[in-house]
Amino acid sequence: MSKKAKQLGTLEKFLKVGFWEWDEIEDRLVSCSKGYAILLNMTQKQVIENMNSYTKYMDYIHQDDRQRYIQHEIAAFQRGEGVDIEYRRIAPDGQTLYIHEVSDIETNKDGKVTTVYGYVQDITSSKLLEAQVSEKLLDAHRTEKMANIGTFEWDWYKDRLLDCSDLYAEMLGMSREEAIAHFTNENLDYEFVHPEDRERVLKIENETLPGHTYDIQYRQLIPSGGFRYVREVCEIKETIDGKLTKSLGSVQDITKQVELEEKLRAVQKLDSIGQLSAGIAHDFNNLLMIISASLELAKVKLVPDHPSQKFIDKAREAGERAANLSRQMLAFARKQPLLIRTVDLGNLLANMQDVVKSILIESVKIDFSVPKGQWFAESDSAQLEVSIINLVLNARDSMPEGGMLTLSLDLVDKDTFDTLNVNNLKSEHYIQLKICDTGTGIAQDTLDKIFDPFFTTKKVGKGTGLGLSAVYGFMKQSAGHISVKSEVGVGTEVSLFLLSSKKSSTDL
Repeated sequence: MSKKAKQLGTLEKFLKVGFWEWDEIEDRLVSCSKGYAILLNMTQKQVIENMNSYTKYMDYIHQDDRQRYIQHEIAAFQRGEGVDIEYRRIAPDGQTLYIHEVSDIETNKDGKVTTVYGYVQDITSSKLLEAQVSEKLLDAHRTEKMANIGTFEWDWYKDRLLDCSDLYAEMLGMSREEAIAHFTNENLDYEFVHPEDRERVLKIENETLPGHTYDIQYRQLIPSGGFRYVREVCEIKETIDGKLTKSLGSVQDITKQVELEEKLRAVQKLDSIGQLSAGIAHDFNNLLMIISASLELAKVKLVPDHPSQKFIDKAREAGERAANLSRQMLAFARKQPLLIRTVDLGNLLANMQDVVKSILIESVKIDFSVPKGQWFAESDSAQLEVSIINLVLNARDSMPEGGMLTLSLDLVDKDTFDTLNVNNLKSEHYIQLKICDTGTGIAQDTLDKIFDPFFTTKKVGKGTGLGLSAVYGFMKQSAGHISVKSEVGVGTEVSLFLLSSKKSSTDL
C-alpha cells in the first residue's frame, strides 16, 4: 500500500468519511473506498456486489428519507449539480447512521449524467450531540417557565440589549426579536420599572461596581395594565482596565411569593393580636365578675325606690355591654367555648328570614338563594347566627340608599378553592355561605385591615370594630374560613366556608 493510500485511510477513519463512484449508465456502484465500506460494516467487495442497482442503493437509505432523497437528487441533476443532503442510512446490522452526502456529476455531450462521484460522512455523533444540546436547551426553557425566570445580556459598549430569553421578552409583552430591537439604550430599560421604584433601582445599579453583582426587588409594569413583583439579579462584567463590557442577569416573577408573604404577615399579626386580646378579655372578665357581684349586692341592700337604684341599673347595663365586648374579643382570639354540632343551614337561614328582614331598611331587597337539598355543616348554630347578623348589619350600613342583599349556599371542594382565592382549607368538602350586597364597596387599602380588631370605618359610637374580627375568629376556631371580595361602587361578597357534615347532599 502506498504512502498516500495509508494517509487517505487514516484521514477517512479519523473523519468517518468514505468515497465512492457510481455509473449511471450501468446503474451500479463502480468503486468505493475502504472508509465507505467501513461505514456500512462491510468489505469493499461486499458493498460493490450489493449495490448493483439504484433500487439496491435505496435499500440502505431509511425508508422515511427515501422520497426526499430522490426528489433532491432529481432537482440537483436537472440543475447540472450533484447532491448535498443529510439522511439516515441503515447498515446491514440494523444500525441507523446519520449521513451527510456530497457529490458531483459528469455528463455526456447530450447533457445526460453518466457518472456520479462523491463522499459520505458519518455525522451520527454530532447529530446525537445536537439532540442532547436541544434537549438541554428545552429543559432550561422548561425550568425558566417553572421558576418564572427570564434571562438577559446587556452590551455596555453598544448600550443596548444584546440577547434575552423568550420568557424575559414575554414578561414585557414582546417577542425576543422585538425586545432586542426595542432596548437600544439604557434609559429604555427603566420604562417598565414602576415610577415609585425607578430612583431606587437606578441608584443601586449605578452604585454596583464592575465585577460585582446586585440583587434587587421592584415592581415591573405590565403592558396590559397593573404590575408584578420581580427580583432582578445581575452580574456586571469588566475589562482588565475596569471598563464595563456587559451585564448578565435574570428577572424572576415573585408576585405569588410576595403575596403569600404578605398573607403570612397578616395572619401572624392577627394571631399576635388574638393572644393579646385573649389575655385582656380574661382579666377583663375577672374584673367584671367582681363589679357585677358588687352591683347585685348593692341593689339588694338598697330599698327598691332608693334614688341610687337607677344608677345601679345603668351600671349593670354597661356591665352587660362590656361582657359582650369581652365575648367578641374571645371569639376573635378563638378562645370562646363552642358547641359544635350538625347544623341544617337551609333551616337556619329559613328561620332567620324574619330577623334579617327586620334589620334591613325598606329600600333594601333581600334574596335567599338556597337550592333544594340538605345543607348540613359542622358548626355552633348560635355563634353562626350571630356572625350572619353581624355581616347583614355591615351590608345594611353599606346601602344607605337601598340595594340588594343575597344570601346563598353552595357546595365547594378542594379543586375549586383556587378559583375562589382560598388555599388553606384542610378538609375535602365545605359549604359556602355567601352574603352579597350592592353597597358602596370597600377600598383595597381598607380591605387588608377589615379583620383587625377595633378597626372600623364607622363613626364614633356606631361600631366597636370587633364584628368582623369576631366572625374571623369564630370561623377559624370552627375549622372554617372567611373570604371577602369587594369593589368600590359595586358591592361586597363575604363567603363563610363551613365544614360540611357527612350528612350533606344536594339532590339538585
